[in-house]
Amino acid sequence: MHLFCVILYPLLTLLNMTGRLLFTFCSNTAASELLKFF
Repeated sequence: MHLFCVILYPLLTLLNMTGRLLFTFCSNTAASELLKFF
């Protein structure tokens, strides 16, 4: 169980970081797309 946590924790943090990057990228592109209309 401990080994499982040691392996899983970095993967989860990496996924979280990439998820945040994707989210900011998507929101930025969406905002720029919206700004084009105004």
